[in-house]
Amino acid sequence: MENYLTVSSPSTDEFTEKKSRFIGSLYPCSSHESAMEILEKTRKENFAARHNVWAYILKDGSMRYSDDGEPQGTGGQPVLEVLKRSRIKDAVCIVTRYFGGVLLGAGGLTRAYARGASIAVKSAKIVEVSHIVKFSLEIGYNQYSTAERILREQHTLIENTSFTDRVLMLCAIRSEDLANLEKTLTDSFAASVLPSVISEGFMNMPPKIQI
Repeated sequence: MENYLTVSSPSTDEFTEKKSRFIGSLYPCSSHESAMEILEKTRKENFAARHNVWAYILKDGSMRYSDDGEPQGTGGQPVLEVLKRSRIKDAVCIVTRYFGGVLLGAGGLTRAYARGASIAVKSAKIVEVSHIVKFSLEIGYNQYSTAERILREQHTLIENTSFTDRVLMLCAIRSEDLANLEKTLTDSFAASVLPSVISEGFMNMPPKIQI
C-alpha cells in the first residue's frame, strides 16, 4: 500500500451565498457503506436542508459522487474535483445547502459547491498514512540539539524523549527516508550515533507539504 493523505477527524465550515447557506463537511471513511452512514446522519441532522451534495474517494482509488437533486454536474463533480486536487483519500465530503430563495444558476452553483468543499478541506487536520519505521536514538547531552535539528529536518516524528545519564529519543520516520537519515547522522557524528530499529508498520504522519 502506498502512502496517502487523509483526514484524522471531521471538519466543517460554512458560508452564505445569495441567501443560501452552504455547510461544507469532511469526514474520514473507509468504505462506501461508512460514507453512506455518514451521509444519512448528516441528512437527519439537517432535515430542513434542500440538498446534501456529496463525494468520496477511497484509498483503493474508488470514488462516487451525487448532485442530490441539483442540476447535473453542478454539485457532486465540483466537490469530487476538490478532493482530487487535495490528494485526500478515505474521506467523504458533504456540502449541505439551505436554499435561500434566490437561484444561483449553473455557474454559481458549481462555484458554491466547490467553495463548500474547499473550506471543509482547509479547516481539516490532514495527515499522511505512511509506512514507517520506529526507532530509538541514544545520544549524549552535547549531541542533543544537533540530533533534534537533524531529526526534524528529515521529517522525523519525535514521540518521546527521556533524559537520564544520556538522552533516549523514540521516533518514527517514513521508510523511504530512513537511509538518508542514517547517512546524515553518520556524517554529523562520525558514525557514533545511529538509529536502532524497533518496529515498522503504518501510521498517521504530518504531511511533508501542507495543503
